[in-house]
Amino acid sequence: MHVYGFGDIMEKGRPLVAADAELIPRAIDQGGPEDLATIIFTSGTTGEPKGVMLSHRNFLHQVKGVPKVISAGPGDIWLCVLPVWHSFERIMQYIALGTASALAYSKPIGKIMLSDCIKVRPTWMASVPRIWESVRSGIYRSINAEGGAKKAVFNFFIMIGGAHTRMRNMFLGYLPEFKRRSRVLDMLISILPLVLLTPLRALGNVLVYRKIKAKLGGRFTAGISGGGALPETVDKFFASVGILILEGYGLTETAPILGLRVQKKPVPGTIGPAFPETEVIIADPETGRELPP
Repeated sequence: MHVYGFGDIMEKGRPLVAADAELIPRAIDQGGPEDLATIIFTSGTTGEPKGVMLSHRNFLHQVKGVPKVISAGPGDIWLCVLPVWHSFERIMQYIALGTASALAYSKPIGKIMLSDCIKVRPTWMASVPRIWESVRSGIYRSINAEGGAKKAVFNFFIMIGGAHTRMRNMFLGYLPEFKRRSRVLDMLISILPLVLLTPLRALGNVLVYRKIKAKLGGRFTAGISGGGALPETVDKFFASVGILILEGYGLTETAPILGLRVQKKPVPGTIGPAFPETEVIIADPETGRELPP
């Protein structure tokens, strides 16, 4: 067996392309959307590892649906911190290409990542809950080390931010409807607290929130969290300081997005609705019968 390096392949290809200018376009045209694009092996967390066969259509379906969920586009920069072979990171990179966004590579290490945030000033980042949790923990460690008045002011405005976010979500109808709710009653309950808390929220932005946003580069649009459940405390913290985190859910077998919070209506405590043109059912594993809510 002979192993060819990339340079060897390029050298062998040059005379072929020089002799036939249509060689590459013809080769591309031979491919189809159902052709195998990749095989990604699962980790085996819930069973034996398996090679998941994904087609070009699997990935392109997701790239096509993303503009209906988030607003990434030309001029945006994605900070990449996950392994490039991970299905979550793979689709985020295809999405960046599909939306004409830029990619900047960093590492999932707090100091390095935050340093790169300041240099790159990303607008988007896709990551696992552990990294969002480490950012929150790092901020709290810094504040606790300073102590005194700074710590008291920080804790007060985090509380204010959390209360304001809850009232705003209630007023706008951005609440998970796990049980029947009255929109009119929600608006009546939330409007007065919202009016009273808004000036304090604005003051908190000057004294606290703006400094936290600066750690992510100062022009962060949103982060996407997947690969595990986002802890409620982490979700609420970022919402309190005005940093949007969109939680999603998926599987390697689904290339991988199944659900994602919609940027224009990010309902906390959920993974959003089903991804565009995706059908989801919850079924009994024994019988395959669809289960009720």
